[in-house]
Amino acid sequence: MSPATDTPEVSVLILAYQRRDEVDNTLTKLRDALEHPQRGIEIIVCDNASTDGTAEMVAERHPGVRVIRSPENIGAPALNLGFAQGRGDWFLILDDDCYIEGDALVRALAAGREHDADLISFAVVSGKDRGYRFDRDYQLGLLGFWGCAFLISRRAYEQVGGYDPEIFIWGNEPELTLRTLNAGFRHLYFPSVVAIHMKAPPDPGQPTMSRTMNLRHFTHTATKHFPARQLVPALSSLIARGMLGGLARGEVRESAVALREGVCSGLRHRAPARPEIAALYQRNFAEFVSPTRFTGGVRGLLRRGDREAEHEALRRAFWAERPALYPDAEASLRV
Repeated sequence: MSPATDTPEVSVLILAYQRRDEVDNTLTKLRDALEHPQRGIEIIVCDNASTDGTAEMVAERHPGVRVIRSPENIGAPALNLGFAQGRGDWFLILDDDCYIEGDALVRALAAGREHDADLISFAVVSGKDRGYRFDRDYQLGLLGFWGCAFLISRRAYEQVGGYDPEIFIWGNEPELTLRTLNAGFRHLYFPSVVAIHMKAPPDPGQPTMSRTMNLRHFTHTATKHFPARQLVPALSSLIARGMLGGLARGEVRESAVALREGVCSGLRHRAPARPEIAALYQRNFAEFVSPTRFTGGVRGLLRRGDREAEHEALRRAFWAERPALYPDAEASLRV
């Protein structure tokens, strides 16, 4: 898969679960369509106890690739198995159904060195509709990233660690970005590299993610990392969002459980960030801001889908008011 070197420049970590064919496609793209850096790459599939023959397929069709199997499905934190064993100076993280091609990796590494960045995120388009940008539809800007494709340096990983084991899936990336910025590293948004995510654009009529799972994970992140001055308003906003939104959707009990679990797990793992980092997120990351900011008040929050378009417009206005944090073009942040 790559030139024989003792120290590959990049360790590619692919998160896999029950997606044998998608893993095969991604590995084939890496082999046939991606320009490798001078010192080459190693590829590790981090498999979440798949039972669909993923490991056997990799051994048969991609013998140069290592598979590290988790004994159970632990979600995105399975990537930590690859972080622990990868030997590269950089880690390229890919979902099992996502890839980059051409000179994308070489250009991204060069940009990282030019900007002295240790976290590099990309534009993400739908492989089913190349005109659709996931990273523009739900913006994380420089306070997060789309985790299906990104680069992080070894020096950053060794200082801040990998994925939080308390966050199974969804919400991992803002928490990792917060820790990376808190340690003084730079996040570079580099949209001239485009990752191909083999998913269709979300159906507007269907929820794209679990609200209660996100609520738990963002509550965990705030409780874990925010000093008291930022934690109190952030938790107040999360509680209001969770309980009032749960009331509107008939999910009060589920929301209460998510909030309780998030607070408890965050308290168990308290690691307060620098106040300026916490304030940055508390004021500028939509999930930690008062939900009435996006609903036109409590009455709006309690109303159902007839206000969804208005809520979306207010969220997009929120991002547009912060172009330095939610850029359209290449930009970076160090705090």
